[in-house]
Amino acid sequence: MKKLMMFAAAMTIVGGAFAQCELPTASNECALVYTFKASVKTTVAKAKIDCDEICYRNKGSKSLKGYLYVCSCYCEDFMGGSLWFEDTKTDEVFEGGLGWSILSRIGKKSMDAEGFWTGGAQGDENTGITMYAAGFGAFDSKTGVLKNMSGNIVGMMDAPICAKDCEVGAMAVAYPACDWESSEDVPTVLFGSWSISYNKKLSQKYYAGLWAPGL
Repeated sequence: MKKLMMFAAAMTIVGGAFAQCELPTASNECALVYTFKASVKTTVAKAKIDCDEICYRNKGSKSLKGYLYVCSCYCEDFMGGSLWFEDTKTDEVFEGGLGWSILSRIGKKSMDAEGFWTGGAQGDENTGITMYAAGFGAFDSKTGVLKNMSGNIVGMMDAPICAKDCEVGAMAVAYPACDWESSEDVPTVLFGSWSISYNKKLSQKYYAGLWAPGL
């Protein structure tokens, strides 16, 4: 848990550097905004009405929607961008960042793309999340900008929370297989699919200082 929270906090700091697009300068001639989506399987918290019952975990799913954005169009800057997204089922907002370990041109004309990134974010309910993602995509042959990418995502996040009248904010327990002692301090898994798609309109608005995630 501590490692997960520390990593997410570190990625939030990295991403925070791009939270507001600077005024145009010679080194900042445009901005990049991508819509970000992830559909993942994970666990959700369950509890019976009786307040004496334990808050436990069940298989569940989440839909994450938001943006990847960078206040620059330079490739070196894009290698570390900001993430902002919402859990559409709970309305929890996450902020953080990602770093590309692999972002390469492939294919006969070198217009296809392959990528691998590691990301982290912190939710407004103090939920830490760590993600590892890989996929294929395409570059724009005219501008050289990455147009889109999609693939698989895997990671972990803090334990889901039971919200019940008698014990608001109780974390759902898990039972580590080798000791079978219940613990709320065990992260939960997530895995599924993800995608990003270049948003020209929002990129222009971000560059002009007329857009920010969450507005």
